[in-house]
Amino acid sequence: MNRRNKTLIICGIIWAVLGLLITVLGFILSGGDFVAWFSSKPAMFLYIFLVIYFLVILVWFVIPAIKERL
Repeated sequence: MNRRNKTLIICGIIWAVLGLLITVLGFILSGGDFVAWFSSKPAMFLYIFLVIYFLVILVWFVIPAIKERL
């Protein structure tokens, strides 16, 4: 992995964390019940989406790495 790709991945992670923090902060400031949201229907859809997304990303990076080592 070259330096440009590492920089891109690190910047992407930083932006994702910042976006998540800003979203949570806005939710709390708007008066939402943060704890109750974790068991709501939209939260369940988000959990499913995130699991599928991380599985796809894992397969995207792990399979080429395995093929490269064979």
